[in-house]
Amino acid sequence: MLFRSSLVVLAALLSAVLVAAEPAAKELSADQFLSIVRNPPGRDSWAKMEGYAMHKREGARTVRAPIRMGTLFTPERTIAQIIFNKNEIYNIGQTYGKNPQSTMESRGFAPGKAQIGVYGINPEDLTMNFIYWKLKVENPADSVRGQNCRVFTLIAPNGSDAVMVFISTEYFFPLRASWYKVAQDGKSLEKKPFRTLEVSGFRKEKDFWLVSRLNLSGGDGAWNTVIRFDETSAGLSGNGIPDDVFQVSR
Repeated sequence: MLFRSSLVVLAALLSAVLVAAEPAAKELSADQFLSIVRNPPGRDSWAKMEGYAMHKREGARTVRAPIRMGTLFTPERTIAQIIFNKNEIYNIGQTYGKNPQSTMESRGFAPGKAQIGVYGINPEDLTMNFIYWKLKVENPADSVRGQNCRVFTLIAPNGSDAVMVFISTEYFFPLRASWYKVAQDGKSLEKKPFRTLEVSGFRKEKDFWLVSRLNLSGGDGAWNTVIRFDETSAGLSGNGIPDDVFQVSR
C-alpha cells in the first residue's frame, strides 16, 4: 500500500490517499525510492479535511484556530487549498515528473498579519512539497511509531535550509520531517532541528486513507502545535467532485 504524498494533507500538510503497494523498498536505490514517493501512482481523486490547530507556546495561553484543506489529485499534479482561521487562503500546486514544480499564492489577510506562521505551520509543508527538495544524503534507517523508515536529508532550493525526512518503507509516505539550518560551512547541518512535523493519526474513508492528526514542535521545545482533522471525506473524481472541495474561488 502506498500513500499519495500530500496531507490532504499538510496535506499533508496535508491529505494522504492510499494507493497500490510497491515491493522490496529496502532494495531500491535512494533515487528509485524517492522517485516512487515523488511520483505516486493513483487515480483522479479528491479529499476534504476540516478541523482545528491548537498551539501552545511557553509562557503563553493555548490558542486555537479552524483549518480546512481541499485537494484534487491527478496523475500529473496535486492542487490544494488551505483556509486557516477562516480568512487566510493558500492555494498550492505541485507537479510530478522529471521537473516537478511547486507553486503557492496567498490572500485574505493584510501584509504581515498572517497567523498561520504563529502556529509554526508552513502551508507548503501540509502538502509535503519538501519531498521534492534536492537529495543530499541517505541516513541510517530508523523507525517512527513502529514503522520502518528510510531516512533522507534533502536541501531546500535556497540552500540554507534542509529537512531530514523519515519515509515509511511499507507505505512510501513521510511520517516525520525535521528542519535544520545549514551550517556556515555550507555542507553540514546544525545539531538541532528548528522545527519538526510528525504524522500521528490516519482515518480511513471508503478506499482512501487521510491524515487525521499532525504534531509540530519547535526544536527548542518552546512551542508545539497539534492539527486535528475531525471531519474528512474523499472519493474518485470520476464519481463526481463536490462543489465545496475548494470553498473559495482559486
